[in-house]
Amino acid sequence: MVGGLSFMVNGSMCCGVTGKALMVRVGPEARGRALAQPHVRPMEFAGRPLAGFVCVEPGGYTTDAALDATYQFISDPTKVTSDRLSAHATYIHEIARMEASSAETLTGMLPDHSLDTVRFDVSYSFGATITPSVQYFHTTGTTDINYWSTPNGSPNSDGMIVEVAYVPWGKPDSPFPNVNLRLAVQYVNYFRFDGSSAGASNNNNVYFSLWTAVKF
Repeated sequence: MVGGLSFMVNGSMCCGVTGKALMVRVGPEARGRALAQPHVRPMEFAGRPLAGFVCVEPGGYTTDAALDATYQFISDPTKVTSDRLSAHATYIHEIARMEASSAETLTGMLPDHSLDTVRFDVSYSFGATITPSVQYFHTTGTTDINYWSTPNGSPNSDGMIVEVAYVPWGKPDSPFPNVNLRLAVQYVNYFRFDGSSAGASNNNNVYFSLWTAVKF
């Protein structure tokens, strides 16, 4: 429709690339605020503007910095079902900048914002069947009540995620080697949520997941 790569969510186009511009669906209520930012222009189709869409020119792109490290120890590399220890760490630094005049137009928000995310996780797989894991996450950023949709304007959050996964099949010696089934239970525990430790545990959750794949 737009002559370029696009992505869908629930059957509706949410973003894409048209020419050298990034096309973003922001919704009619946020379109005016988005157009107040530098390097943003209306999205047009067949010479007519599309409600709820904007285009961001290359000058409005930002580059985030990230570091990622992975370690894995396999007790017997010759066996698919060997026990294995895995560790993973990620650091992401994001920066959003706007011209001062544009920031003031957008309800007085600060012109510069940063967001830092750190994650560490460790898992141990027993015979490629049962895998417990634990993860620590920590997010900090610039406090601005006009930018973040949090009660105190802070995006800061941290906590732990504990998960146990069970994969009964999909291995050479299993009764169904061509069927992969993964069952998991996950508990998310917040020490701090949206800049506050008070009531952070009210956001704790337990998740159950089921994933399957069949090889023909």
